[in-house]
Amino acid sequence: MTELTADDVAALRKAEAVTLHFSVHGSFLRAYLRSHTGTFTISEQIVFPQAGITPSERVRTILCTSSASGHTVPGITESWHYAPGSDRTVPACFYTMYDDETRRSIAATLRTGDTLHLSWTADNNNDAVRNASLHVDMVHLRVNPNTPKARKYLVGYQVGPDNSARMVRRVATTY
Repeated sequence: MTELTADDVAALRKAEAVTLHFSVHGSFLRAYLRSHTGTFTISEQIVFPQAGITPSERVRTILCTSSASGHTVPGITESWHYAPGSDRTVPACFYTMYDDETRRSIAATLRTGDTLHLSWTADNNNDAVRNASLHVDMVHLRVNPNTPKARKYLVGYQVGPDNSARMVRRVATTY
């Protein structure tokens, strides 16, 4: 597992937005800093080393590990689990952390040397959700998983139809 650097922690604390990713391209978080003037200090450019899509945005990519699983949807799919290195279909997972208060609270607890793991869950449904033909997807952030100081946070969930905008999608791509 990749350990957080001091700059990773600083970026997560200062970020105005964070996105979570898991696909055939790897598992990572992206922290975004925006400037209304389009100028950034030297220290901001060090902590957010990548240029964003627009000149008023800087980005830092932080590597982590991920796993994904899905629950049974009667008549549609059986339970499944994916972890890197398995021969299962790699899911496509994406989420933007919209809750600034939760994101900043979690970032305040992070320390240099911590490790991050994203745990994605598809179809964590109940009968009411299934009867409405919807799906519940969620993502947990685990800090220092498999250690005595492990912490787990529910950082996002999404309720919606089974379409390309789902948080967790199984795609026909393999490692």
